[in-house]
Amino acid sequence: MQNVLQACSQLAANGVNFGRGEAWETDAAEDLLKSAGDWQLVLQIGVDRHAGIPQPGAYYVIMRKQYMAARRFDRARVTYHCD
Repeated sequence: MQNVLQACSQLAANGVNFGRGEAWETDAAEDLLKSAGDWQLVLQIGVDRHAGIPQPGAYYVIMRKQYMAARRFDRARVTYHCD
């Protein structure tokens, strides 16, 4: 899951709409994905039906390593993935 989060975060942070399949196949996306490993999972929060959320899933907080080192938490990205 982290590799997917890293790739999506790298594309989104650089203005690429990765929701379209063809966006992944461009030369620009391929270049950006080379440094997707700069992103690291910081926090994962699972949710379930007992919390009143109808579809279980998880929230993920991911940041570039250099932003974490600089304590730039305003640069974090939060995504939700459901089952």
